[in-house]
Parts: sequence; C-alpha cells; structure tokens
Amino acid sequence: MKNILLLVFTFCTAIAHAQNPYAAVIRQQATELAEALPRGQYQKVPLYTHPKIVSLMGGADKMVARMTEQTTTMKQQGIRFVSASIGQPGPVVTVGKELQCVVPQTVVLQMPQQRVAQQSSLIAFSEDGGKRWVFIDTQPGMERVRMVLPTISPKLVVPARQEPQVLK
Repeated sequence: MKNILLLVFTFCTAIAHAQNPYAAVIRQQATELAEALPRGQYQKVPLYTHPKIVSLMGGADKMVARMTEQTTTMKQQGIRFVSASIGQPGPVVTVGKELQCVVPQTVVLQMPQQRVAQQSSLIAFSEDGGKRWVFIDTQPGMERVRMVLPTISPKLVVPARQEPQVLK
C-alpha cells in the first residue's frame, strides 16, 4: 500500500511539474515581491514589477516614494499590511520570446475594526527563459491591465475579481 501511495504521489508531482516547470522559481520570486510590502521593503518592489508599470510610475525611485506615501496614509487611517501569500502558478504560455503565467495571491490587511483577505492574481512575465520573473497585479481589472500590456496572452485564465473576505 505504501508503494502505491508513493507511486501516486510521484506521478502527481510529475504532472504538476510538467504543467509549469518554472513554478518553484515563479513562486519564490513572487513571494519576495509579496512579502516586501508587509515588511516595508519598498525598494524591492520595482525589481519584481513589470518594467512598463515602473516606467508609468515615473521610475523606481518615484514608485518607491509613492508606495511609502500611500502606506503612511494607510497607517494614519488604521490600515496596515499583515501578510501576503502566493499560490501555485498556473500553466505557462509563450508569447514570442516571453513566458507568461497567472499566479494566485492573497493579501491580508488589518483595518480599524476588522481583518480582511483579498484574493487576486498576478501575471508573471519572463524574457530570459524563466530565470527572472516580473509581475503585474490584476486587481485593477483585466481591461485596464491589457490597456497597459496588450501582449498579455488571451490563453491566460485570470480568475474573476473577488470581494474581500472578512476574517474572524
């Protein structure tokens, strides 16, 4: 019986790996991005953000300054980042020389009266064969995201936007 369970586990792991051979790297780099906000390590965020977004924000320095300002405002309102976690990346799609995939993310915020969890998705991009990944959050809505990055593959399955969940 133990041998059968081991065989099934090995088979399932092989299938999951075959669907996305970059999953471990994507998840590790997405986690570094996600954990930067609760830790106040804003200088890391531009390193893992799609360059088009960094450029639209006026460059890395302006992006960090804006994030610092927004976080200060949030704290004054009694809102703070508690945690962020990254789920299992979806299948990878190739668009030209770029790899793309959807990565689930959950962010937990402490509000003045309650704690809420917001589930969303990141889209991961790699232009170097899967060694380095950058991300964009789909929270603003896919219509807006596609306006900024029209090369996002229509084959990517991005879950619908969800309402925040109040945690107990």
